[in-house]
Amino acid sequence: MKPRHQAFTLIELLVVIAIIAILAAMLLPALARAKSSAQKISCLNRLRQWGLAQTMYYQDHNDFIPRETATGGGSSLNTWNQADNPVNSDVWYNALPPTISLKAASSYFHSRAGFYNNDALFHCPTVKFPNTAATDLNIYFSIAMNSKLEQGSDLTIKAGSIKRPSDTVFFLENLLPGEPMVDSKQATTDLGQPSSSANRFAARHNHVGNIAFADGHAAGCKGSQVVQTTSGPGEGGAILPQTNIIWTQDPSQTP
Repeated sequence: MKPRHQAFTLIELLVVIAIIAILAAMLLPALARAKSSAQKISCLNRLRQWGLAQTMYYQDHNDFIPRETATGGGSSLNTWNQADNPVNSDVWYNALPPTISLKAASSYFHSRAGFYNNDALFHCPTVKFPNTAATDLNIYFSIAMNSKLEQGSDLTIKAGSIKRPSDTVFFLENLLPGEPMVDSKQATTDLGQPSSSANRFAARHNHVGNIAFADGHAAGCKGSQVVQTTSGPGEGGAILPQTNIIWTQDPSQTP
């Protein structure tokens, strides 16, 4: 007699499918959390690299840090034409990359889509850019230099003038159009400019955003630790008085 081959019954198949579905439902959230954690760490390492580049730069330039933006006061977006202009070679996005063997932002003038690659050190790996970013005349930065270090008519400062470097921001995750805010009173215009502060701080990693400090270390900070979320004057900006997160050379200054 030929051996009989017994097939699965419909009920057995349904049981197997149900078990697979249950296992998938259990594993997918864990995988998503693992991916999110890896992206947060990758972003933190990028901020740390910018802090290292800043240190290497001022050590080679008589303690002066690069300019924060091509425009006076750092109050607006920078255009690609400004980034490509040789007079702006000392702005951080052009001056710092060569110190760590990377291309300056100006190098992407003719290949702008490449600038928005999430693998690039210029950006947080989780960021989503506006659909028009690659064709826009302005550049969008998801990581930016602190806009409050160089105040008034100062185009640059000496790193040694920073009184509390371990608490003073050098670089931060920078809010882009359409991204969730830490507080509804944060800025809604000129998002993505190369210099930023508390009112444009982005907390992309489960309400945490990464910051590189002037002493060389980088850390993830809760949005509420960086941005004033209490209703009233100053909401959406820096937390005052400046104690744990400092934006200016001297903590007694108003950012």
